[in-house]
Amino acid sequence: YILSLFEDAGGNIWVGTEGNGLNCYNRFTDQFTIYKQDTKDPASISSNSVRTVVQTAAGLLYFGTGKGINVFDAESQSFRMLNLSGTDTLVNQLSVYELYIDTDSSLWIGTANGLLHYLPGQGRLKRYTHDPGNDQTISNNFINCVRRTATGSLLIGTNRGLNYFNAEEDIFTHYYYNQDDAFSEAKSEVQAIAEDLRGNIWVASFGGGLFKIDNMSGRSALFVHDPDLEESLSNDYVYSLNADDSGILWIGTYGGGINIIDLSKIRFDHLEADRNDPNSLPGNDVYSILPMSKEVWFGTDNGLGIWNRDTDEFFTSTSITGRGSTTSNSIYCLLEDPAGNVWIGTAGNGLNRLSSESRNMGRYAYSPFILDSGQGSLQGAGEVLCLHLSPVNDIWVG
Repeated sequence: YILSLFEDAGGNIWVGTEGNGLNCYNRFTDQFTIYKQDTKDPASISSNSVRTVVQTAAGLLYFGTGKGINVFDAESQSFRMLNLSGTDTLVNQLSVYELYIDTDSSLWIGTANGLLHYLPGQGRLKRYTHDPGNDQTISNNFINCVRRTATGSLLIGTNRGLNYFNAEEDIFTHYYYNQDDAFSEAKSEVQAIAEDLRGNIWVASFGGGLFKIDNMSGRSALFVHDPDLEESLSNDYVYSLNADDSGILWIGTYGGGINIIDLSKIRFDHLEADRNDPNSLPGNDVYSILPMSKEVWFGTDNGLGIWNRDTDEFFTSTSITGRGSTTSNSIYCLLEDPAGNVWIGTAGNGLNRLSSESRNMGRYAYSPFILDSGQGSLQGAGEVLCLHLSPVNDIWVG
């Protein structure tokens, strides 16, 4: 599995995997260099699970692994463990899930055993862990992500909700999905975070619904499915979020189709699969959302759904099957490149591309890129889980 992708200051692409080491792609030589753990070589990487990569202002590369943080020396092509806490090997060898370099060059480290804050220049380390008897500590010790908002707030996503860190008072504020619910801890694992044009933060969880933190008041609101209210969230299993430039929040759910929020009204409009309507959303398990200027594309477990903003018409995979159709009905990821081509990653049947010329002519004829042993073909498994457009317009396929 590919866990992380990072482009360094020199244009090299670092690819971290689960159990198969670290890869470095040199775009100028078109070659990969592979780094794996060697228990007989202390200068090798400490673990073959590489989950996160960052680069300091001085150019140092830090790799968060299944066994601590590694610092890479490009000249000697070697690694050393980052000594965070002297002789405390338990801290130095923690399994790392997130690295984030802050504006003061300090390093935030997310682990399965709490949050660490490291100041390299001073050699100081502070550890934040959950204390059941203190509600101003972090809400859970499993740290999935650390991010700053546009206004500078530090947000931490955990296996039990979202946390805001107040650095001046050294305390955490918790945002739970339902503190009175016995299953709130399981439901509040953060799956996605989006910031809208007004600076409001939207957080999704699998089974916990949709959570909003108001940028102006700091108050929080929970949106869940209400069977008696047609305009409520269609399903509490929220999987994906995308806030577009027109003020619309697109919400992909697992089993409840697409939800659309007009942020000026905070009401939910639903797009759901209808077996009796061939031009409805093709499937209710929505894995990916791609808003574009004239269309919004939805990748589902049963093909593509394409909604035309101008005509309010809906096209589905049933409208574009046959010769030149996508190679699979399970669509995991969508990407539009600068030329207007749409790239479609599928479950088990490789990558598809729809050219901008075909789109402009109203034709949906796809060019497949499937697994092949030949040079220049798509390498690896045919299950395409993620797509990324680099600053130089290369497309990376996970």
